[in-house]
Amino acid sequence: MKPIATANYDVPLQTFLRTGKIGAARAMLHDFYGGIKDNVGDAIVETKKAVYVFDFKFNRSARAAVRQIREKGYADAYKAGRRPVTLVGINFAAKKRNIDEPLIVAM
Repeated sequence: MKPIATANYDVPLQTFLRTGKIGAARAMLHDFYGGIKDNVGDAIVETKKAVYVFDFKFNRSARAAVRQIREKGYADAYKAGRRPVTLVGINFAAKKRNIDEPLIVAM
């Protein structure tokens, strides 16, 4: 995994939201986390004490994002571990030019 400090992106997230280019924002996140792989969420954050599985939506809902995490089994590889797993759904709302309230679900 590349440390965020070494990433060199000059375009702020607001630009992606304003232009509707959320795919580019997702590509940035996937680049941070080692490339696009099958059966993983949009971002996986592992700490010594917990695992967080993120899925991002654009003009949908955080509930739909968490549903996709569950249906596609993005967190399955972490269930057997000792660390608690938390699912995080985030929706980017174009009209607000911001995120809606995220949905955070402990497994």
